[in-house]
Amino acid sequence: MSESTSNSSENNFGRGTSIEFDLGLLINIVKRSWIWILLILILSGSLAYTYIHYTAPVYESSSIIQIISDNQANRLLNVEDIYQSDDISKDIELLRSEEFFKRVVHSLDLGISYFTEGQILTNERFRSSPYNVEFDAVDPLMLDSKIYIDFEDASHGTLTYYFRDVEQKVKFTVGDTVHLDHMTFNVKDRFLDGFVNSIEYDENKYFFVFNSAYQNLVSLSANYRIDLLNASAKTIRITVTNLNAAKATDIANAIAEEFMIYDAERKVESAKKILTFINDQLGEVYTRLKDSESSISEFKKENRLANNEDIAMTYINRLSELERDKSILDVQMNLLRELKKNIDEENTGVDINQLMPVLAGTEFESKVEKQILGLQELVLRRNNQLSSATLENPTIIIYDQQIETQKTLILRSLDALEARFKRGIRTINSAMKEIEQNFTDLPTKEIEYARIERVYNSNEKYYTMLLEKKTEYAISEAGFVSENRVLRKASTSRVPISPVHSIIYGSFITIGVFLAFLLVGIRYVVNNDISGVHDLSRLMNPRISLLGVVPKYSKNIPLSQLIIDKNPKSVMAEAFRTLRTNLDFFQSDNEKKIIAVTSTISGEGKTFVAINLGGILAFSNKKVIILDLDMRKPRIHKGFNSTNEYGMSTFLSNRDQLQDIIRKSELEGLHFITAGPIPPNPSELIISGNLVKGLEELKKTYDIIIIDNPPVGLVTDGIASLKLADYPLYIFRSEYSKKSFIDNINRIFVENKITNLSAVLNSVDLTRARYGSYGRGYGAKYGYGYGYGYGYGYTSGNGYYTEENEVKEPKLKFLRNLRSKPADDDK
Repeated sequence: MSESTSNSSENNFGRGTSIEFDLGLLINIVKRSWIWILLILILSGSLAYTYIHYTAPVYESSSIIQIISDNQANRLLNVEDIYQSDDISKDIELLRSEEFFKRVVHSLDLGISYFTEGQILTNERFRSSPYNVEFDAVDPLMLDSKIYIDFEDASHGTLTYYFRDVEQKVKFTVGDTVHLDHMTFNVKDRFLDGFVNSIEYDENKYFFVFNSAYQNLVSLSANYRIDLLNASAKTIRITVTNLNAAKATDIANAIAEEFMIYDAERKVESAKKILTFINDQLGEVYTRLKDSESSISEFKKENRLANNEDIAMTYINRLSELERDKSILDVQMNLLRELKKNIDEENTGVDINQLMPVLAGTEFESKVEKQILGLQELVLRRNNQLSSATLENPTIIIYDQQIETQKTLILRSLDALEARFKRGIRTINSAMKEIEQNFTDLPTKEIEYARIERVYNSNEKYYTMLLEKKTEYAISEAGFVSENRVLRKASTSRVPISPVHSIIYGSFITIGVFLAFLLVGIRYVVNNDISGVHDLSRLMNPRISLLGVVPKYSKNIPLSQLIIDKNPKSVMAEAFRTLRTNLDFFQSDNEKKIIAVTSTISGEGKTFVAINLGGILAFSNKKVIILDLDMRKPRIHKGFNSTNEYGMSTFLSNRDQLQDIIRKSELEGLHFITAGPIPPNPSELIISGNLVKGLEELKKTYDIIIIDNPPVGLVTDGIASLKLADYPLYIFRSEYSKKSFIDNINRIFVENKITNLSAVLNSVDLTRARYGSYGRGYGAKYGYGYGYGYGYGYTSGNGYYTEENEVKEPKLKFLRNLRSKPADDDK
């Protein structure tokens, strides 16, 4: 028990060592996985092609405009420009606003959209439909629904659609108006003759949609953007994306053109409002002026006064100056009240273009201009937010509160200005009363005349000032020509911006390469095969000797597995000579040696090793006999191209004598006994005692007896012969045997006390020797190991041995290469 524990501890110590990177194993996995890597890359390319082929292309179109407002009349006549504004951000926000885009959509003919429906993609035939549909009235339930159209010929057709969840079919004649309860329409011909007879018509379906204004707005507004290109030059880029290139171009151009029209309209409208106000004031002042003239004329007639202008001229001049100042204050008071009225009556927002002209040239322009601009900025933000929110939205409510607060501040400022103007007028009135009191000593008639003359002069000056303002605004309006210009019109693109072929192919191929690396990496990490000597030295009990390695054969093994006699100087022959040499290091008291060969499962090459080891020993003038005790799956007879009608099964069952079942091989000194017919009880036959008797008898004739045992990982038949053997050999096959198989040899070594047990690594790929993945650890741990630098290549995908059907049908080799592991063949 203690020995078992000690050995187990030694074995566990070996398992705990770090796993080194094995470049040779990695390359071998790549070789074995090449078909899967190729399939992944082909699949990636196919998916990229499918994605590009079946994804609707997206086209982009853009135009560039420049914002310039230049008034030629203002510059020539040096009058005030009521439109001047250098803030381009307001124009950008206007272009982005939903209300402005409604104008754009309304200006385009987007009431009906025509489509072609294929098996996967649906394409809009914008401006390319072979027919047009005119309609007068459409039920709202028909909006945004597909109406399929099918032409029997170029003159007749049928509409198919659903109305109130009921399928409707309506016959029509091209050019005739059809009146229905839920719509009235007329199908017009554009180029139906050639279209109806074309292959394209036979392969696709066609339908049209009555677009609602809301659906048009929602679907199109999300696909355009406004960017500031150059703030100094005031250039703006309008970019539109759409599945239809022509439609994207039309929308981009329509946005630019509609902005020009809208910008001119709003500025002209502002000027008209100001002129209307001035005209109203002129009418009132003109009436007062006429009344003043009539009063002077009547006064002179009644009092028969001549020119008395020199009387009290000093007082009159002073009073005239005061009257002029009072007139200026009156004008500013009227303008101030008009401004307050506009702000008080505005419910949805204040248009800065309407308010700023009212302030132009006034004393209080600089005092309230910033506050009004701040109010306009809040209104613009609120209106833009309304495009994606309701009036109950918390953000809108906050904006409304801020707007009301700003309006209150402006009105308070205007109230303060109005109070100041009133105080000024009261001061002027007091001064005028004071001067008038000085007229008490003058004749009453002269005083009355002077008063009437002052009123006339005041009205005349006010009227003249209004005429000047009217002239300025009229000149400014007449001289205004919008200099906003389109620097680049949108053009129809032939190349889509999405999907981009190079990016799609590159992305999918990159993913394919990544998956290929991932596949190789996973197979490398989860690889459970014994890949080299280093795996055995790391996991095997250190008290178990590694006798040597056997390389892969560079060609398909012939039906007779004895190959060392075909080329005695080959790498294979040298490998078995090394095994023969290493056997000499094991001490044995018996002159006649028994070698027992086994493995964990079938296919690891124990039969191949037994036959060729026997052959190489026969070369050294030894008499060798090979016994096939693998009676469940006999192979020795195949290895020597012999029959199997009698053998060990008939000897152990006492049906034949030992000398009668011995056969000779082509190699001198090498004899063999086949397994014989497969018995129902091979285990009982092996432990019956006849085996020991037979071995003792064979020792009289042969120097070395080699026993080919059944795999001990499947059955325990071979344990008995392993105990009898002088040289028990345990065969592992590189890239085939699992690492867990090493536990089996460790268990047999400990539990069955087979202390002279040795391991042989079979089917080593010497093409990987350059990476040091097989020999590493072998020569260091076992000083008697061979050190030949075999460099022969390997071409067979399945090791030494090939099943008969595989030899006869080479075409299966390709199918075998698809598998990740070699065939399960015993060599």
